[in-house]
Order: sequence, then structure tokens, then C-alpha cells
Amino acid sequence: MEEFVAEFEELGGATVKWLKNLYRFTEESLLPVVHSEITCKELSTCLVKCLRRICLNCIDPCCQQGKHELSLLLNYRFVSLCELQSQQKSPCCSHLAWSASQFEEWSQGKESFPDGHKPLSRTDLLLCGYLTDKICNIPGTSEITGEQSDGNLYLQDKNGFIPCEILKLDPQWLGHLVLFSSWSYIPVKDWRPHGIETGYLEIMEAPCLVLPKQSVDKLMGPSSLNVLLPDTAIHLLNKGVHRQRVKLNIAGELCRLSSVLSIRGKTFFFFFLSSFTSDTCLPVVIKVPDKLMWHQCLEVSKQYIITKVFISSLQGTDYKVFVVSSSSDFYNYNEGIVKEQTLAEFMQATNTSLVPPAPNEGSFQKRQSMSQSPQSTMEEVLESKESKIISYHGVISKVLNCRAGLYELDGRFGLCVAYQQLVNYGRGLRPGAQVEVFDAHVHVKVSDHLPHIMLCCCLRSTLQITRFSRLSTEYHPFSPSCNIYIHLLFKYNLDLPSYLWLVHVIDTFVQRFCPCYTSQQHMLKCGTNAGIIGTLFN
Repeated sequence: MEEFVAEFEELGGATVKWLKNLYRFTEESLLPVVHSEITCKELSTCLVKCLRRICLNCIDPCCQQGKHELSLLLNYRFVSLCELQSQQKSPCCSHLAWSASQFEEWSQGKESFPDGHKPLSRTDLLLCGYLTDKICNIPGTSEITGEQSDGNLYLQDKNGFIPCEILKLDPQWLGHLVLFSSWSYIPVKDWRPHGIETGYLEIMEAPCLVLPKQSVDKLMGPSSLNVLLPDTAIHLLNKGVHRQRVKLNIAGELCRLSSVLSIRGKTFFFFFLSSFTSDTCLPVVIKVPDKLMWHQCLEVSKQYIITKVFISSLQGTDYKVFVVSSSSDFYNYNEGIVKEQTLAEFMQATNTSLVPPAPNEGSFQKRQSMSQSPQSTMEEVLESKESKIISYHGVISKVLNCRAGLYELDGRFGLCVAYQQLVNYGRGLRPGAQVEVFDAHVHVKVSDHLPHIMLCCCLRSTLQITRFSRLSTEYHPFSPSCNIYIHLLFKYNLDLPSYLWLVHVIDTFVQRFCPCYTSQQHMLKCGTNAGIIGTLFN
């Protein structure tokens, strides 16, 4: 420590004391998780340089200028994840490079606060850790299972990890030590489903990499790629190839992105790449654990190149899809690096031939209805009572029933996510958050006790957060596990009107009998020892 602090002794006693605390934090919390040979002094120096880069762009008067143009926020202190989770009981935020006027402008915003909510309180804490999509044990289990990816992001230090939500992930941040300059911590409120023990982080600005990049290969990307476009690649799904798992590159516009699904212990998601000139779509499935983080990076309506995919059939069906392999990667579509292949060129280059489909197999092109659905406008929906498909952008104004997966948008519409798995337990779905819903089913006047217009997400729908809430609203987790609402929904295969009626009946029981006659926990207990509701409907 002495050797590290000696470089800054001329900056004054307050700065030296601050640097000593930084060194201790680095030694105790960060050094054990850094996957490289580096000394504590070197790592502490890198952390100071990282802070300096942030402070050079900071207009906050609390930044103190010193020798060598070193800027330090002396009012801030580093906090371990364990300390944050155990001591912070209310929502808070930290904006390292924001001035007081910037924070006030952000917190007040242009919209009025719903239901008297207040803006997030600002705290002078610094967060630094190892950003990863792999953890050593899955939440909700006590056994150590080795590093696994479950489709979520985590910030990790020596003492543990905490889930993170990032609006748009850059894959190059993963596996690196990062410093968050703008973040919110949202603790769990009241009911905690199995697997949810603590709160989570909402990352509002891109993190700063503490250590210099070791390689620029990924930054540069490929110089040239042979690519099959959808109008050509579709023939491989229709007929197939005689060589198994021959790999190819495909490209197109991402027109649909599913949520991350977990079925029978398998976690995966799928998306569709559409042609630039026709209605042809290619189905792509991702089930490689190391590639699940792509879901955090891909955006609907953007154009991509997907490399080294192969063709496979969905289990128990003849439905062929492209499957991402462990060596696959994705890049933004760039005509300068794309060399479009014809079907004949691909066959010759890979020494393959087409296999005619079996008599009972239909052409994939004839099954396009599985991937494309006509979109409706809100005006068309209001004129008809029939269910339609729509995309919508709005603000969550209220959590109607977190266990039932019901929310309110813009004070006018309802949003149901009960039919859609949310492997992140609905993190970020707080009042004040802006969301975008793609391919939602819209139902009109299906319940007298909820908004007359309901947007219902299915497995093919996409629910994305486009801006985190600035309000001090709690996190109400949504989990299908041990959830009486979801258990009855799928047990009886309910449609939306029937499910909303069920929710109303359960809520009526809870309001009338809890807590005077029984606890809410006993009323809604689900599983082998079912509670009152489970016994009643069984």
C-alpha cells in the first residue's frame, strides 16, 4: 500500500486517506475475482485511472483537481456487494459524473409522479466488480453446480454476486472488471418467490472497463464473410442437406425475438431473420449456455450476420430450424464484409447436396404463418373486439398484481405477462419504467375489474425495457415457480378472460379473509401442501 500511496502524497491528507481505502477495497473485494496475474498496486492504479477518465468529463464541483490532473470524488466511497445488499433497504441511485443540477433535472423529469411516488434518492457509493453471465450456483438451490449461464447478468466480487439489468449489453463488457458510473439499486419488496433473496442493479450508463483490453480482434470483426441470405437459406430448411451439422453463415433483419425460456431444465430463446426483399423468414434457436447473453444484445428491426449455424429439427417434429453453435458469433450487417453466396456456391464449397423432403413434410415457406403475424394499430383494435397482434411503447404506471403478472400501462391499458416466462423475475418492471412490447395479443373488454384493453404477451412476444424508472418504487418479483396463479393457469389451460376472472376471484378471497382469518401466505400456498385457494380449485 505504501508504494501505491507514495505516488500521491503531495495531493494532501484527505486524498491519501481516500486512496488507502481504495487500495483496501481492491485487495479485499476485487483482486480475488480478477482472472489475470496482476498485483494489488497495479489494479489499484488501473482503478484510479478509470476514475480519472470519468472525472475528466465531470462538471460536478465536488470533483477535486489535483496534481497530474488527477480528479477524485472524495465524497464517494467504494462499497462491496454484500454491504450494499445487507444495509441498503430502500431504492437508491448513484451518478458519479452528474452535477447536482443534472441529477435534479433527471429526477424531476417531464412527467408527473404517479400515485405520489418520489424520485430515487442519490447516494455517494461506488460499485466495481466482475461482469459475468455465469454464476457458481443457480439462485434457489444450495448446491454448487459449477459455472452456469441462466440468461441473466451478474456483478461479482469476492463476497458474492448481484443481478444486473442493462438496457443494451455490449458483449465485450462480459468477463471484465467494470466500474459503474450510473446505477440504481432496487431491493426486494415484501413477497419473495423461491430464488429471490436480494435486490438487483439497474445500469443506466455504459460501464467503464477498469483493465485495458487484451485483444482487439473482436473490435475489428471479420474482413470478409460468405453469407446466405434468407431467400437462399430457406431452401436448406425445405429440403435439408445430406451432411449433418454442416455450418454456414446467415444474415437478415431481426423481425421477432422471443423471451428467454426455461422448459424441462433447458434454457433457450429463438428469433427470426427476415429477408431484405421479401417476406421470407429464417427461424434461429439459441440453446448454447454461453450464447444466451445474446438476448441482452440483439434488437428487433436491426440487421445482423449470424455465423457458424447448423440445421436441426425441433425435438419430436419435422420442423427444421437454424441452431446457433458454440463457435457462432454475431455482427451488425455490413455490406462491405458480406459476400453473398448462391445455393450452388454453398453446395460446392461444403461438398453437400440437397435432400428432398419426406412426403409428409411440408415446405417451410408454407408454414410462414408460424413466424409472421399481421400487425394492427391501436385504432384498429379499438374498432374491433377480436384479438389482434400489436406492438406498443408506453410507461408502466402501476403494478396491478405482481404474482399474477399484471401491470398497467400509461394509466389506460393492462399488460399481462403470465403466459410468458420471465427468467429475470420481472426485474425492471417498476412504475415509471418505459417498456416496448412486440407482438402482443390485444383483447378488448375481457374483464370488468381491470383495464378494458389488455395487452397479453405469449411465448413469441418480446417485452423490452427502454428506460429504467427514476422513481423510488419497490421491486415486486414475478416468478411462475410456486405461484398459485400460474399453477392454475396452466393446469386448466385458461384463456385470458378465464384467467382474469380467476385472478379476481383469488383477490376477492384474499381481501375478505386475510389477515383476519388466515395469512395470505397460507391462502396462496402452492405445491404438495396446497393452501386454501389450491384446495378449493382442485
